[in-house]
Amino acid sequence: MKAVFRILPLFALTLLCACATATIDPITDQERSAYSVNQVSVSFVGSDIDDIEETDAKTTNTANTHNSALPLKDLLSKEIKHALLSKGMRGKSKTANITVDIDLFNVWSSALTIIGSTDVLRGQVTATDSKTHEIIGQFNIFVTNGGGIIGLGNRGSDPRQALVDDFVEQTLDKFGF
Repeated sequence: MKAVFRILPLFALTLLCACATATIDPITDQERSAYSVNQVSVSFVGSDIDDIEETDAKTTNTANTHNSALPLKDLLSKEIKHALLSKGMRGKSKTANITVDIDLFNVWSSALTIIGSTDVLRGQVTATDSKTHEIIGQFNIFVTNGGGIIGLGNRGSDPRQALVDDFVEQTLDKFGF
């Protein structure tokens, strides 16, 4: 019953913010081209840290993929760093640290997904100069993995990985790739 009451505010939030991203401080092409990725760190923030950690523990090892054994922090860090490096953010004179603060992460059971619950991953990405600690860019990312029967089909066998893939894709978009 507790899960049903958790669905209602999340559903309302999803309707208001579906797939929205907000750029707080955009990264220009000139800034991006001057930097290599030094490190990517992920942390859980906000008042729902216990819920986020509980969801992470429940969804780790649920799918038979090579990434399913990784906790969300490690998986997201690995995927973002790999994506940025593969897009050319390496071998430059300046280095950037990428910080991801996750404040909402929910992956619902298949039964709840069928009746409309939506998987969600939301956080703030900040890129800072490794040496000066100056903020290069900062933006919010909010991704959902649809509810209902169609959403259940689209989420696949590893809904956590699907959320991470969408989060990385939107991060690359905000970096201008």
